[in-house]
Amino acid sequence: MTALIIIGAVIALIVFLLTRFAGIILRYEDEMSVTVTYGLIRYRIGKKKKAKKPKKPKEKKEKKKKKKKKDEAPPQEIDEEAAKAAEKRKKREKREAIFELIREVKRILPKFVGKIHFRSAKLHVKVATGDAASTALACGGAKAGASVLFELIDRFAVLERGSSKNVAIEPDFTSDEMKYDVDVRFRLRVIWAIHYGLKVLLGFIKSKIKKSK
Repeated sequence: MTALIIIGAVIALIVFLLTRFAGIILRYEDEMSVTVTYGLIRYRIGKKKKAKKPKKPKEKKEKKKKKKKKDEAPPQEIDEEAAKAAEKRKKREKREAIFELIREVKRILPKFVGKIHFRSAKLHVKVATGDAASTALACGGAKAGASVLFELIDRFAVLERGSSKNVAIEPDFTSDEMKYDVDVRFRLRVIWAIHYGLKVLLGFIKSKIKKSK
């Protein structure tokens, strides 16, 4: 009898955990991030780990330093050009942030149609390019992107009672740097996430079996 009670309690606990919601947070400040939450657990998907540099003997380091002093004398102009190119690339990436967010939503939502719940969205964007005409165009593009984002949410997600959409997309004609504060939140029952994971795993196993034949 005691064993049955323990088994029943374990099954009840597993069912309880599987039917709980896990959170999905899409954020953009300096870069795009996707974070999964479950209770107090938070895991950022695709977080880059800093690679540990192997320790080198002191002698080799000293030799390399001497060699660099002799051989290395890069012109300052090359450094400036590289810095300008990196800055331009960073600004371009920032201008395309809303479209990067749309890509993430397109990647996630269709997998869980009618099962993923929309909770809230905050899109605070200051559009700035350094040129009045291009700023106005970029602002229009950002607003169009926001409309596409909410169309996707309305189409694929369940809108929870009390869900909110807080949008403020404005041009800034005095700056040349885009500013983002974007936070879009969904939630999904754990059982559906596991179901999708098993589906992917089964597809992977099937493809391996086909290749081995």
